[in-house]
Amino acid sequence: MVTGRRIDRKFLLLGALLLSPWAFIEPAALGAAPPVKEPVECQLKSGEWAQCLRLDVPENRARQGGRTISLYTAIFKAQTASKERPPIYMLAGGPGQSATEGFLPLPETFRRLRRHHDIILIDQRGTGESHPLRCTQATDPKWELIFNEDLAMDHSKKCVERLRADTDLIAYTTDAAAHDMEAVRQALGHEKIITFGVSYGTRLALRYLALYPDAVDKQILEGVLPPDVNFIREKQAFVESLQGLAALCRKDADCQRWGDPWDHVQKLKAAWSARPKARVMDPRSGVMKDVTLRADLLESMLNALLYHPIDMSIVPRILYEAQSGNLAPLLAKALGTDFGVYDGLYYLLLCAEDVRDLGTPVTDTQKTIASMCRLLPDTTLPADFRKQPVSQVPTLLLSGGLDPVTPPRYVASLKTSLPQQTHLVLSDYGHNISYVSCIQDAMIDFVDSNKPTLEQPACLKKMKGLHFFKGAPNP
Repeated sequence: MVTGRRIDRKFLLLGALLLSPWAFIEPAALGAAPPVKEPVECQLKSGEWAQCLRLDVPENRARQGGRTISLYTAIFKAQTASKERPPIYMLAGGPGQSATEGFLPLPETFRRLRRHHDIILIDQRGTGESHPLRCTQATDPKWELIFNEDLAMDHSKKCVERLRADTDLIAYTTDAAAHDMEAVRQALGHEKIITFGVSYGTRLALRYLALYPDAVDKQILEGVLPPDVNFIREKQAFVESLQGLAALCRKDADCQRWGDPWDHVQKLKAAWSARPKARVMDPRSGVMKDVTLRADLLESMLNALLYHPIDMSIVPRILYEAQSGNLAPLLAKALGTDFGVYDGLYYLLLCAEDVRDLGTPVTDTQKTIASMCRLLPDTTLPADFRKQPVSQVPTLLLSGGLDPVTPPRYVASLKTSLPQQTHLVLSDYGHNISYVSCIQDAMIDFVDSNKPTLEQPACLKKMKGLHFFKGAPNP
């Protein structure tokens, strides 16, 4: 699910897997705030300068006298300081993205908001420079990890064994991340904060609101993942997104030349199921290789292309080529996708929150992930984890009408629990919309306004996000 790169993903490639039982702790058990070092000037990986804080916190708050980990936080001070303007805490997606890597350089909206608000980027534990948990390395054979499930499983087991040496794998949870946020808030002396969460970051923001309701002034949630949604079980969002894309294609002359995307997908899935063994070209090397094609793998590859209008615009052409026997464009996009996710944390959270209450796996992907998660004992989520936080906190919700992971309908479950809300939808956009100028202006109005809700911006009706790829004069 993303940030900075602004993309987050429903199913990452099964190249690496860290597995963990769920651990949680009541807010009252946090105890006294840890000793705080003063933030110091630092240069981030992006090249930008900020104030940085390294805050030591217990790795596992349920274990007295256990080891600590260092949380890495970047602070962009407001150009005009004001105690009346709460800081904005930016929560990355994935799950497993680093805030200091994914949100930088700062999006234009937050450069404008920085005039009066501090901007706070916390590398969630398990990402960035907060005890990173990563299995897949740049040198790993990505092609083989996509198409060889046995190799992927072996790769995962070895990674778990390697990381157990210096990591308490039961301590990397959404609740732990929420408690980390609170530790940073206390360390920085912030009375109230504004949270901006993207995709999985919205789940973290909502959990933080549930655990620390008095600390939140406002919240902006983009690509909303409510706590009651199991996104591993949910398959309809992808279907709705692809069908919506196909419907737009049928109305567009440039797109119609490549045929119907929905029909192409159905034919490809049927062909791959009937004849899974294929010899295809590795688009990186030009070498022909034998692979086993799976329908769920096709969906996973396409899912990553339905996040942003630029990628969405070429989906019809890619599917036309695939249906014609040329898989190279589709495979090239799949192999070239890099969302900057720390896949160790991704799977820790996935197994703890979604696979544990998945029920009976249905798809091949669900079965593979579930079998990996069974390597560890059964776990139990906090009793209230799936409950909606009930709050009068002003909330701005942002959705893309063609979002393949967190569709606008997810927001319906929050209407009663978060009554002071405004929901903005861009109809033919994907997973991320906060980069669009119309939405940027609305976000700034929301943050700076004393009113709990916004009027629907007039510019929403004028936005057209999808312009299909024209390509050659004839297919």
